Amino acid sequence: MGEENKITLYRIMGLMTYLNATSHTFNMDKGVEPYDLLVISFRYVTMVDHDGLRFLVGFMEELESRHIRVVLVGMKPFLIAKIKTITGMEDEFAKRTWEKTLAKKRKKKPQQPIALVEVSA
Repeated sequence: MGEENKITLYRIMGLMTYLNATSHTFNMDKGVEPYDLLVISFRYVTMVDHDGLRFLVGFMEELESRHIRVVLVGMKPFLIAKIKTITGMEDEFAKRTWEKTLAKKRKKKPQQPIALVEVSA
């Protein structure tokens, strides 16, 4: 997509559980391409479960392996408390804040090497 990268905002509304995590991730994945920025908002989340959060982390790691940056916003106190109860989860969410994500250097698309050709004089 070149330099016309975009920012996509996805608002999780209501529940974020194992039962609907695949639906959320499917919708988030539509239209994002390498070097885009996906902002996931938890502002309207009313309930989460451990498995839904773990599924989401796996999905975010997969996106990042495809060079799609992910930022998490709108963390409510109940959600932060839930995240802290899951071993290792707090670090996964902390590294995807605005400050941490935007501070990371953007990876360039791999360039093809320039073929050298011998030119006779």
